[in-house]
Amino acid sequence: MKAFLIDCGKIERLAADIYRHLSSHREFCDEVRATFARLAQDELDHATQLDMALHFPAEMNGTIKRISGDKIAEELEKIRRIAQDIETHSRSEEAALKMAIDLENSFVKVHLDNAIYFSEPRVAELFNHLGRGDAAHLETLKQCLSWWHSRRKP
Repeated sequence: MKAFLIDCGKIERLAADIYRHLSSHREFCDEVRATFARLAQDELDHATQLDMALHFPAEMNGTIKRISGDKIAEELEKIRRIAQDIETHSRSEEAALKMAIDLENSFVKVHLDNAIYFSEPRVAELFNHLGRGDAAHLETLKQCLSWWHSRRKP
C-alpha cells in the first residue's frame, strides 16, 4: 500500500505544480490566477494528507481489497505529460481551465472509485475526503470557466 500512497502523493504534487505554474501566467486575469493558486495549495494539502497516511500502522499495509495499480500508474504518466506540456506550450485561459476540469474529473473518479476498496476505515475516509475535495475543485473550475465566458460576451 505504501507504493500506492506514494504514487498518489506524486500525482497530487504534480497537480500542485501545474496549478502553480498556471497561476503565474501574467496574461491570465486575476480571478483565473487566484483560482489556480487556491487549487495548487489544496493539492499540496492533499499530498500532505497522503504523506500522513504513510505513517499509519504497518498492519494496515494489507488493507487494500482491490485497487488497480495500473490506473494509478496511468494517471501518474498522464499528469507527467501535462506538466511537461505546460512548461513548453502556452495555453489560453479557457484552454487552461478546460484542461484543469479534465484533470479534476479524472481525480474524482480515481479517488472515489478507490475509496471503496480499502477495508481500513481511515484510509477509505481519506480517499473519500480527497474525492470530495476534487469534486469541489471541479465545481470551482466550472464556475470560473462560466464566469470567464460571461466576461467575454459583448
